Amino acid sequence: MSADSPPPRPLHNAPMHDESSSNPDNGARWPGQLAAVDMGSNSFRLEIGELADGRYRRIDYLKETVRLGAGLDADGLLTDEAAARGLACLTRFNPDGNIDARNGGIYSAANVIPYTANVQYSFRFVVDILNHLYSVYVTPAAGSEQTVGTDFAFRSEQSAVTNLNNWGVVVSSAAGTNTVCNFTDGGAAPQGTRQSFYRVRRL
Repeated sequence: MSADSPPPRPLHNAPMHDESSSNPDNGARWPGQLAAVDMGSNSFRLEIGELADGRYRRIDYLKETVRLGAGLDADGLLTDEAAARGLACLTRFNPDGNIDARNGGIYSAANVIPYTANVQYSFRFVVDILNHLYSVYVTPAAGSEQTVGTDFAFRSEQSAVTNLNNWGVVVSSAAGTNTVCNFTDGGAAPQGTRQSFYRVRRL
């Protein structure tokens, strides 16, 4: 019995079904024992008890935090942070005014690349799914292509994925918007790699 187990309490007059009476195997393995499982959005709980002289006594108790509802807002929708966790290859217009990309558990950039509102930027991703690495390049309108990062690691939460089949845009600023257009798959690429191209306009 765990330290916080409640004292045995008498059973009420509610009918009780004892599985051991209908299944001899159950009776031999767990005589008089009962188990209850509670699966909630925040935790899973298992309680095991036994019946003795018409009273219930807890034998063991297990609780594991799962947080299935983590990342949902009050309306049941994914938060921006939770949505971003699902993106393996991610570049962003960071709050400091520069462009960077996700490299494992952090954001970084090989070069300082400032951005300006209402300018179109074309991003090119070269993705190595087998090795969970990617490189990203950006070309400002009427400008030259620049390297944001090479051989960056997939986002830590997505470090074991075997395919990439979704893309998305997350806007964390209440005042800003992003418009995505001309998203295309680069088509044929060396074995184990994929190339993707898309343009994002910062508004």
